[in-house]
Amino acid sequence: MPPALTVRPIGAADWPDILAIQVSAYGPALIETEAVLRSKASPLPAACFVATRGDRPLAYLLAHPYPPDAWPCLDTPLADPGPTDNLLLHDLAVHARARGQGAAASLMAALADAATRQAFCTLSLVAVQDAEPFWRRFGFTPIGPAPAEKGYDADACLMRKLLRGKAG
Repeated sequence: MPPALTVRPIGAADWPDILAIQVSAYGPALIETEAVLRSKASPLPAACFVATRGDRPLAYLLAHPYPPDAWPCLDTPLADPGPTDNLLLHDLAVHARARGQGAAASLMAALADAATRQAFCTLSLVAVQDAEPFWRRFGFTPIGPAPAEKGYDADACLMRKLLRGKAG
């Protein structure tokens, strides 16, 4: 029997695995450098996680505060967005060998808990690679196309989720 799935905050030793997971999950146009990914994890480390079986990360999630109607550029270090009650889910990636094992749901549960503890009102994201139906299952609603000038392809979709018990 394989070890249980565990979700924990990202540690310094996880970055090589995070980069490998990213390459496994995304096409070349969506690959970001380690420095960029770290910049998107640094504003709120309590909202960034890895899912593991044993010691090895199988999936990761990066989220950071960002205004609800603004979108950071892809593959560009994150600038300080200022105060906001929105948490942008920048990236959730599951290694190809771990798909269908519950890692995404476990990471989303950890994010929901972190967002609630930090009193965020909304979650937002850019759905890429035709992932809009996936995100709908987690309660996200499409709000429009992603801005091409931010580095996203024409099929990318902006999505938002109102957190339970919060006013819009």
